[in-house]
Amino acid sequence: MIGALRKLASLRLTLGGLLLLAAGLVVDQRGWLSGIWAITPPLLFLAVNLAAALLVDPRFRRKPALFAFHLCLLLLAMLAGYGQLVRYDARLPIAEGQSFSGAQLMPVREGPLMAPPLVDGVLRQGPIAVDYTPGLRRGATRSEVWVADRGWYEIGDDVPLMIDGYRLYTTSNKGFAALLTWVPQQGEEQLGAVQFPSYPAKELGQASRWNTPAGQQIEFVLALPPSPYNETWTLSTALAGEATIELNVTGQRRVLRPGDVMTVTDGRLRYEGLSMWMGYELTYDPTLPWLFSIAVLAVVFMTIHFAARIMRPVRKGAVNSSGYPA
Repeated sequence: MIGALRKLASLRLTLGGLLLLAAGLVVDQRGWLSGIWAITPPLLFLAVNLAAALLVDPRFRRKPALFAFHLCLLLLAMLAGYGQLVRYDARLPIAEGQSFSGAQLMPVREGPLMAPPLVDGVLRQGPIAVDYTPGLRRGATRSEVWVADRGWYEIGDDVPLMIDGYRLYTTSNKGFAALLTWVPQQGEEQLGAVQFPSYPAKELGQASRWNTPAGQQIEFVLALPPSPYNETWTLSTALAGEATIELNVTGQRRVLRPGDVMTVTDGRLRYEGLSMWMGYELTYDPTLPWLFSIAVLAVVFMTIHFAARIMRPVRKGAVNSSGYPA
């Protein structure tokens, strides 16, 4: 048993595990393989290797701070591996006035032990404003979000909204959206949004398509005033001013203004007006605060260990051949 543990504690295995972990991180970042398969196995391998070393190497037991430091490393490896199993990343575009729906989520990473999804309607998008300086340099992003039973919150690129273990961050991906009410021949009215490409990144390509429930395709073209490229300005719904939307249905074109209604094959479309949409990054990883806390403890224990090594000769009064303290 001890012999097997000594083999598992080999430094050669440690080096091999570190190389596998480095390769796994590259593979995960490139998107070639999920982090569950690229990162978790090397972390598990390193955790077993380190646990074996803590059991069989007597040097750890003689130095409590060193032992505690390596125990923190073991916990970090285990937590990081667990984090890959529970992590969930997704992109989420929401238009002003629109409530959250799980159907809007575009998953990027899903762990097999991911948390329960957010409840539909728990979030509602409020006003969006993004500051720009000359040359289209993006500044502060201010996005107001209503949270059920909690009220309004203002979030940005560095100020996330934390709800039910999830973190919601704004991104540089945003633009305008046409708010439309779909009035079917039978059934209830439905409010939705047709999002145009990101603005101002794709200022010259503001067109989008939407299919009615019957499969009829409608093309929307948004005509916006030119962006104030060489000025300091704020991107918001007000910037659109009197912007119009042109619809193209089976070759027939029509310009819509707020309140206009257009009849199509299986119902009617009522244009409610123009708003903005914001693209969010939604992340769930409950291990992050624990990883940070344990990493801080690891630094503390390593500092204590090295401080003890530096101070030990001085306390013993050791001197070198010159007569000065060693």
